[in-house]
Amino acid sequence: MSYPVISGAVGGCTTCAYQIRSVGGELEPGGDPTNIVNWTNAYDITTVAWGQCLTGYFTDPSHTTPDSTGTNPCTGGVGYPENLTSCVGWNEGFTACTYPNACAIPTVYRSQFLIVVPTAYYVIAYGNDISNNPPEYRNCGEGGDWFASGCIYPLLADTSYPLIVDLPIPDNTLDTTIAVQYYWLGIIQPGASIPGGGVFTTNMTILPNLSSLTPSNAGCAGFGPNWASSIATPCDGPVNDPFTDDSPP
Repeated sequence: MSYPVISGAVGGCTTCAYQIRSVGGELEPGGDPTNIVNWTNAYDITTVAWGQCLTGYFTDPSHTTPDSTGTNPCTGGVGYPENLTSCVGWNEGFTACTYPNACAIPTVYRSQFLIVVPTAYYVIAYGNDISNNPPEYRNCGEGGDWFASGCIYPLLADTSYPLIVDLPIPDNTLDTTIAVQYYWLGIIQPGASIPGGGVFTTNMTILPNLSSLTPSNAGCAGFGPNWASSIATPCDGPVNDPFTDDSPP
């Protein structure tokens, strides 16, 4: 299996081990997120500096471009692919707390990761549980994050570095029991120890593999029904969705 790669100097950052940049949109009054999704997918992410997250702020769902933009450092998981166009628990406390509903502020991000050091890496899709939690939490977006799917991009002999990996806006239809809202990318190094704080300890957390993860050491509430089968299959190429192989729009 051979994946598309980009080789040579990338943005003058050949000495950076791992970098991230992202672009996304927020619809502050709420409503139909179509235009923030279209703008995010169409934006030239290569104009965003490595280490920065650019956000377009929309004040009306009819606007096709943001009313303003701002940038912030991509740290602590900020700027990783995100899909908050539907949320669990919007009716929390009511009997209608059953299915994902519109988020108060629809938000989406897509990201690029720059990997300079030859290595395998992984992607995890996760979000709020909508059917597996205990009854008191079920369908209300409580009880922590659930891992829906995971996969690994193996280190291949014909891969050139630096390597740019595109991760799109997460596909929130991947799992019927979990409202997938985030993709997380990290590094695979056989023999590494799982960090005490779990998968989300640092940006691009180093793990030995995905098969040794448990809810306790991963720092999540649990695994969805597709987790075990998903981690047995390599990710799709780095310019496509890692789980569906769809090309970015």
